Parts: sequence; C-alpha cells; structure tokens
Amino acid sequence: MKVVGSLTTIPSRISGIEKTLISLSNQSYKLDAIYLNVPYTSQREDTEYQIPDVITNYCHIVRGQDYGPITKIISALLQEQDPETIIITFDDDKIYPEGLVEKLLSKHRNTPDAAIGSAGFKIGAFPFYMSMVHNEHEHNRRWYTFDITSDGEAVDVLRGAPGALYVRKFFPELDHLDKLLRYSIDGVLFRNDDVVISGFLSQRGIERRVYKMPHVDESGNNSNGLSDSRSEYFFSLIKALCRARKQDMFKKHVDYTRSKTMTYPLIMIFVGIILFSILFSIRNNLKEQ
Repeated sequence: MKVVGSLTTIPSRISGIEKTLISLSNQSYKLDAIYLNVPYTSQREDTEYQIPDVITNYCHIVRGQDYGPITKIISALLQEQDPETIIITFDDDKIYPEGLVEKLLSKHRNTPDAAIGSAGFKIGAFPFYMSMVHNEHEHNRRWYTFDITSDGEAVDVLRGAPGALYVRKFFPELDHLDKLLRYSIDGVLFRNDDVVISGFLSQRGIERRVYKMPHVDESGNNSNGLSDSRSEYFFSLIKALCRARKQDMFKKHVDYTRSKTMTYPLIMIFVGIILFSILFSIRNNLKEQ
C-alpha cells in the first residue's frame, strides 16, 4: 500500500513551509512521497515562485498550473495512477502531530470506501442548519458544532486543513479530470477546495467521514496577511456552498438531527421569549385573582 502526502503553497509562504514539511517527514508512519505542488505562477498573488533549496530535502516538487487551493491534490492525482494509492492532503501553515498519518490509516482500514479527516461540515437545509467541527487548537468549541462518536460522523464537506485522506480510485483517471478542474477554476469556488473536492466525491457516491484525531497546530506561516480572517473565511464558504447548491454538486445531505446548528441560539432565544411570555401571563393572572 503506497501512501503519499500532497500540499501546495503560495509565493509569500513557500519560504516558511519548512516547519510543515519537517512535521510530515517525522510522521510515525513514513510517507512514501511528499509532493509539494508549486505552480509556475500564483494566480492569487500574481507572481512567480522562488523555491528555497532547503525544502527539496523534504519533498518532491511538482510544477504545473495553478488551480487554487485544490492544486494540493491535483498534482498528486497526476503523479499517482495506482487506484489503491492513498493520498493525504495537508495545508502549508500547520504543524502535524507525528501520529496523524498512522491514525488516519487506522480509520481508513475500518472504512476503506470513505474519505477520512477530523474536521468538516454538515450543511443540511443550508445555510440555516450548518454545523461544523474543527481540529485545530486555535478553534474553541462553538455553539454550532456536533460531537464525533467513536464510530466517526458522516459530513457533507470534509475540511482539508487538519489533513484529509483519499484513495486514488475515488477520482477519475487522467483523461477524465476535466469536471473536477472545471469546478476548481470557478471564480467563487476557486479558493474553496474543501467544497469542490467534497461536492465532487458526493456526486461519485463517496462518503466523507470525520474521526477524533490528534490536534493540529499553526506553524506561524500565515503572517503575510493573506490568510482569511474567520469572518472572511465564513462568508467565502457561504458563497461557495450557495454556488455548489446551484450546480447541484451534493447529491444528498447527511443526517444533522444530533447537531447544534447555526440556528441553535436563535431557537433558544425564541423558546426563551415564549417561556417569558407564559410566565408573565401567569403572573398577571395571579395578581388579578
């Protein structure tokens, strides 16, 4: 079983990616290859890349076209043709705990026909029922989250930042990648690889599941000001999900009945108002008596 890692970066971050690459090289389960996908020119920054010599000690650099964040997996799909090869995608601004790859593989053995990660979204009747779970230390537990059981949880969108595992056979062969690439260059979807990949897998009937995994830390490689703030990320995600809905990218949504959703606090406020009204009415009736 061949297991490879794959990630991409932007020109202003490539000089600070060494910490991430070291954390991938130090995994308890050694990756057979680490592909760093470096486009010739970055569309996001409209500039070429200056590749530091030191990073070639940790990875195999693959040059090609810029498809946005989804470039992290495209080049691995081009490099690997064995349908059973496992591709694990990573981000360029994280430090991954040494047992992460081993943990992902252990869950893959239990659910070999699912894409696997540790963070994701349930979108239900989007956007009002969106619920999410993160796996990075800087994210506190939110009111719009759900609990991950020991058997894992199915999600609509698998988040790639904390590491996501796919199998090469989940995706088409080289000559039939055009649909995935067409989604990725869409103006709204260009920077939302999580939505693109998960929507594509949904159309192919591939389940996406999240499990409890070791927490992922920031590497500090996002100080250039280009990282989206949480509000920017959220609104970008909303736009991408709306576009995905218009294009009917998700065949069906996962069950979200046990999830705390975006409307959870609104429902609580509404219930509170009703209870207050009832108590106020009872109080007035008692006074009249």
